[in-house]
Amino acid sequence: MKKLLILFFITAYTFCAATLWAGEPSSLEFKYYMHKIFDSYNHAEISHSLKKYDIADIHLRDLEESIALAQKYIPEINKDGSKLDKKLFIDRITQLQSMAADLRGAVKYRASELSKSFSQEVFNMCVTCHKGVKLEYLFRMPYRTTLFGEYIHKVSDHLDQARIYRERKDLGDRVEKQLKLTTYYIDLIKTTFPDAEPSGVIIDRGKFIRRIEEVEGKIQKEIINKKKANLEDIRKELNTLCVACHEPERIK
Repeated sequence: MKKLLILFFITAYTFCAATLWAGEPSSLEFKYYMHKIFDSYNHAEISHSLKKYDIADIHLRDLEESIALAQKYIPEINKDGSKLDKKLFIDRITQLQSMAADLRGAVKYRASELSKSFSQEVFNMCVTCHKGVKLEYLFRMPYRTTLFGEYIHKVSDHLDQARIYRERKDLGDRVEKQLKLTTYYIDLIKTTFPDAEPSGVIIDRGKFIRRIEEVEGKIQKEIINKKKANLEDIRKELNTLCVACHEPERIK
């Protein structure tokens, strides 16, 4: 089982490295599903540690689905303009899909080491694409998530989904639904604010709440007035709040 986990993440690590700074086409959806892969395993790990094996399996199925969807949106080139080795990428995705299926089998048979072998490997995968995150003590993959962390990542996910639908020129209910979910989770964030960020620095609660309410206000105007707000600008504003927990972004 331990060997299986190591092999899985060696493949996932190289999979992420092969797509470093991936560019157009469909970069929004590609990046979204790449992050979904990591998010799905994180939730599978938490569920497994709580012996919620059926829930862990659901998250691993989501992981498999995200791998397949990421494959649909593989860009032709990297951000630096160099050609992406698409064949190599697809070969690695195929291997990753096979290993994800094996992990589902491990969960089915209640393997005990699933949640113990993964955190450092996930961290290694994250820093492959997020090169600004170099200081391990400032950025860790948590063994247990918090409600605040869960909700703020939901805010990010639903805003990204709205951007994807907007990019597809889908200006109907799906964009509005995702924006409503974004504001719903922003409201939940206000009630679950942590005492300190992962690096141990105390967060200025008042300042954080004021800034996220500004983001919420812009989204509410989009929902009520249908003014087609610039979601890219809103995303950038949200990113400035992400550094409250992902500290290394401040010192780039």
